[in-house]
Amino acid sequence: MSLVAVPLLVGFLAAALLLPRPVAPESIPLPDVDEGALERAREVDRRAAAEARRTPLEDDVRALGSALRELNTREARGEDEARLREARSAISASLSDVVARRGLAALARLRAVQLDAFLGEVRRFEATGEQGDELRALGGPFVERMTHVGWCKDHVVLLDDDARRAAYKTAWNGLVGAPAELALTVDETRVLYRFFLTHPHPSETARQSLTTARAAAKDPAGLAAIDAGEALAAEAWRLDRVERLGALDPAYPLAFARGVGEFRLGRYEASARSFRAWIDRHPDGPWSLRARNHLLAAARAADAVR
Repeated sequence: MSLVAVPLLVGFLAAALLLPRPVAPESIPLPDVDEGALERAREVDRRAAAEARRTPLEDDVRALGSALRELNTREARGEDEARLREARSAISASLSDVVARRGLAALARLRAVQLDAFLGEVRRFEATGEQGDELRALGGPFVERMTHVGWCKDHVVLLDDDARRAAYKTAWNGLVGAPAELALTVDETRVLYRFFLTHPHPSETARQSLTTARAAAKDPAGLAAIDAGEALAAEAWRLDRVERLGALDPAYPLAFARGVGEFRLGRYEASARSFRAWIDRHPDGPWSLRARNHLLAAARAADAVR
C-alpha cells in the first residue's frame, strides 16, 4: 500500500465508524453525580447531628422526634389505619409548633440526628442479622420493605451509604410534611435515582398480580411467561423512575433514557420517537451518535412487528 493511500484509508474507516448503524440500546443512562457537592451535603448533616449532640434538642423538637418514632413503630407492627392516623395527627401538631417557635434549623437538626442513628442501626442489623426496636422506631418497616422488593438479601441492604441517606431523608420529609427548604439536593437525588435505575423491581400492584399468577401456574412454560412478565414489570417501574428523575434533574438526558426504556418494553415506535426527539434537540454531543444508532434499531424493530 502506498503512503498516499494510508491517510485515505484512515479517513474512510473513521467516517465509517461515525455513520449510524442499528444498535439496540442495552442500558439506561445514569445521572452524573458531583462528588464534591455530595460531600458538602454529607458534611451539613454531620455538623447538624454533632450540634444537636452538643446542645440537647428543645423539648418541643424532641416531642416531634418522639411522635415520628411512634408512627414508625406502629407501621412496623402493622397496626390499623386508625392508629396510624392518630400518630400522623400528633406529628402534624408537633410540626406546626416546632416550625413556629424554632424554625427550619431545628427540623434539620432533628432529621440529622435521626438519620445518623438510623444509619448506625442499619449497620448493626447487617452485622448481626437482628432487627432491633430502635431500627423499627427510626425506620419503620424498613427491613421488610427492602426485603420485599429484593433490596435486602442475607441481611445485607443493597443501598450504599449515600443512597441510604437520600432514601431516609426522603421518607423522613414525607412523614413530617417537611417544607421545600429541606428537600434533597440535586446530587442526593441523583444518587438515589442512580440506585433505582440499577435495581428496578415491579410495582406493588404488578407484584401482587405476578404472585397470584405464579401460584396458579401449572407448567414450566407458564412459569417462564410469568418470569418474562416480571422482567417487563420491572422495566416499566424503571421507566417511571426515569420520568421522575427527568422532572427533578434538568441535566438528565430524559428523552434518550425514555427511548431506551421504551425499547426494552417493546414499544419500538415510541422509542424511535424519543430518540428522534433527543437528536432534534441535541444534534451533536456525547449521546448523539448513540441515539442515531438506537433510532435505526427501534425503527427496524417497529417495522418487524407491524
